[in-house]
Amino acid sequence: MQFTFPYKLRICTEEQIKHILRRGRRIPSAEFTVIFCPNELTHARLGVIVSKKNIRRANRRHTFKRVIREFFRLQQHNLPATDVLILANKKAETLTKRELRQCIEQQWQKILKLLNK
Repeated sequence: MQFTFPYKLRICTEEQIKHILRRGRRIPSAEFTVIFCPNELTHARLGVIVSKKNIRRANRRHTFKRVIREFFRLQQHNLPATDVLILANKKAETLTKRELRQCIEQQWQKILKLLNK
C-alpha cells in the first residue's frame, strides 16, 4: 500500500469539477463543503478549491490545502472509487491545523457512512 498523492489522484480539470458539482452529494459545514460522487476508476480522487474571497492570506490558503491533501493521502485507501471535492467557506480562515483536521475527519466519517448505505 502506497501513501503517495500522485497526479492521477487529483481532480484538476474544469470538466471534472463541473461533473462533480452537477452529480455529487453535498455535506455542508460552517468551515467547508464536501461534494462527492462515485467514479468509474479504481481509486478515489481529491480536489480542493479555496478562493481568495474566503481565505484572504495566501499562506492560510496553502496551509488549508496542505492539511486536506495530507489527510486524504493517509485515508485514501479507506474510500471506494469516489471523487471528493472540498470547497472552503469563510469560517475556514480562522481554523487552526488541529481544528481543520478534526473537521475533515468528521466529514470523512459522514462520507463513509453515506457510501456504505
